[in-house]
Order: sequence, then structure tokens, then C-alpha cells
Amino acid sequence: MQRLQELKDKIHLRSKRLRNLDNVLRQKQIENLWILSSDEEKEKLELCIVNEDKDGIINWWRGHSKIEFGEQSYAQLKEIARKQKIKDYSRKTKVNLLLALKNKEEFVPVDILIVNEPFIIDIKNFITKMSPLLLEAKVPADYLEFPNEAKYFDTKILTTALEWLQRVYSFEYKNAKDIKALLTEEMWTRYKNWGEFDEHQEALLLTERLQLLKKAIVRADRPDLFKRKKIERFLKKVKEDL
Repeated sequence: MQRLQELKDKIHLRSKRLRNLDNVLRQKQIENLWILSSDEEKEKLELCIVNEDKDGIINWWRGHSKIEFGEQSYAQLKEIARKQKIKDYSRKTKVNLLLALKNKEEFVPVDILIVNEPFIIDIKNFITKMSPLLLEAKVPADYLEFPNEAKYFDTKILTTALEWLQRVYSFEYKNAKDIKALLTEEMWTRYKNWGEFDEHQEALLLTERLQLLKKAIVRADRPDLFKRKKIERFLKKVKEDL
């Protein structure tokens, strides 16, 4: 009986490992990168799959020479194809766009400004939307400032900042906004003018939510895009590259 249980456990563990492997392989980026891969790069991935090497697959993905193309949206790929004068780019599917970019005789590296522009716009939009409550929460303005040169930063720096802002917006900001929406702006002003702001339940809740919002923004582990010393390092690299 013990031997049977050992065999069952072994099958269960392998099944679990294969499910994890399957989840990784189903990532759209891997499909895109496969299309862009050379024969040698495809062989490396095949070997990792045969050996059920999940870490090897992830490293293949992250270290791929064309990762910047593999992670682009359909709209971004079309813009890249337009810049590179790919024929009939607007009518091609995403797969065909990738193939066209791969097969182009002069494969021009992706223009980082094309890639980064949508992220910069989204980041600024989130900050603008949250600004009134951030001001009320007494969040120093420079905590969410970043230089214009950020458009030249590594795309990962921007996507990390955007994902963080989305989380703050969806949770701490929304929680504070919901309390703020309970009363009109005129009524909030009256509460403050009466000098009894902290005696009302809504006011107490708003104060609590604003404190949580401030805490979420000013924390030490906020994204590198909003850290002064990190920005200085990124700017130095940008100047060297340019």
C-alpha cells in the first residue's frame, strides 16, 4: 500500500509540474517570440520543453533577443510596421506582422519612443485623475514626478510604475473616492468651516482613507520611476546612450 501511495504521489507531483509548465507555455509572449526566433533559439526552447525545464523556458523568454517585439500589442506592432514601411501592414494579423518584421531584410530595432509613449500617457492620466485627492491627502507633489526623459527609459521601468499606479487607483484611491462621493463638495466645505470636521462619521472615514492613500504613495518601495536616486542613474544611462 505504501508503494502505491508513493507512485500516486509521484504522478501527482509530475502532473502539477506539467500544469505549471503548460501555464508558462500558454503565455502569448512566448508564441510571439517563437515566431521571431531563429532556428537556434527555437532549438533551445524545444530542449527546455522536452526536459520539462520551467525555469529554462522563463529564462529563454526573458533573455530573448527580440523580447521588445514579442511583448508589443497589436496596435504597437502596426505602428512599428508603418515606420519600417511594411507593405499592407494595416491589414495583417499580429502573427503576419511579426513574420513580416522578422523577414524584413533590414530588421531595424524598435523605436523605444513608439513603445513607451502609451505608457507615459497612461501614467500621467492616472496621476492627473488622483491629483485632487492626493493633494487633500497631503501627498508631496514630487513623490509622483518624473522627468520628460523617462520616455527613453527601459520599458519595464514604465510598465512597473503603471501597474503600481493601477493598483493604488483601484484600491486606496477608490476607497477614498467612494467616501468623498457620499457628500457634495459644498457639504464637505461646510463641515470644515464649522470647525467640527472630525465629529462627523463621514469625515472620520475620509480622514482614515486619505491617510491610507498617502501611505500607499509615499512608501519606500514605490516604483523606481518615482525614486530620485534611481532616476538620476537612469538619466545618466540615457545620456550615455544618446
